[in-house]
Amino acid sequence: MESYVFKTSCGTIGYFQKNENACRLYLDEEFWPRNKLFNWESWIQYSTGDYSRSLPKTTLTDPVSSAVSYFVWQCDGESSPDIVELEKSILPPGIRYKRMNRGSPYLFEATRKDHATIDEVRSFNNLVSAMNDVFNVIEPDKINEFAYGHRTRELLTIACTEVEYLLLQILKENGYASSRFTTNDYVKTLPALKLNEYSVELKMHPSMGTFSPFSDWTADKPTESLPWYSSYNAAKHDRGGNFHRATLGATINAIAAVHILLEAQYGQRLFEKPLYSEYESCFQTKKYPAWGTGEIFSPLIENDEKISWVDTRDFFTTSPA
Repeated sequence: MESYVFKTSCGTIGYFQKNENACRLYLDEEFWPRNKLFNWESWIQYSTGDYSRSLPKTTLTDPVSSAVSYFVWQCDGESSPDIVELEKSILPPGIRYKRMNRGSPYLFEATRKDHATIDEVRSFNNLVSAMNDVFNVIEPDKINEFAYGHRTRELLTIACTEVEYLLLQILKENGYASSRFTTNDYVKTLPALKLNEYSVELKMHPSMGTFSPFSDWTADKPTESLPWYSSYNAAKHDRGGNFHRATLGATINAIAAVHILLEAQYGQRLFEKPLYSEYESCFQTKKYPAWGTGEIFSPLIENDEKISWVDTRDFFTTSPA
């Protein structure tokens, strides 16, 4: 089966799969996703015939892009958007990497009830509850960003160990082996999840600004390039000498990192209560990673107009990168 992911000039991501003469097109529009069955022969007849009506434009060199334009046109008529990106699927249809969600349709729904999802969201909720208790004592204001105390140190420690746990699970479940995991290993998740491209803000305290805890993370300095994690590490090994580093700002960044890791694994809809999810967060994600069509997982478009996810792969043993 041939499988492609494409993007239209309207920003819609679509999926096209061809199995001999049968073709399926899925347009992932938020409120009106469409799943259509077409016949490849109809495209051959159109492309070789003398028709006056023009197709949506495509500047792509792959000949399949013209066929996709034709089938999108069959869905939308004269208002069809242009095809601006098209790539072969990174994995076979219905296959995904474990603990990674790059915005593919119904991938969140496939994992929302998993034990790991529920357990990790519950742990995050406990962190948020503890942070709100701290906010009752230290006002979440920029002027208090460097305030610190025993409660912020304790919460920073718990939040950072949760970050370590999530990063560890991503590595282990995707075939990455190490005798002793450190930030030298954790940073390997950066390109797979594009954690540095996320930014969030506190819903109830937007004056605190945005938090991008992974924005400066680098492989050459995997601990030092995460200031909030470096502060946790320093205070853990020398509480007396580095107590002042366990600040309110570092603590918020660490909990924001947990929020980001959960969305990176389970999708943007994870905390969209009540429309899509039972879960909610004190953070609002303001910026998500930009995924190219060659990086997005393709669902299996089935004959009964459903799409599904049927299996997983290990990123670190099968990724072309």
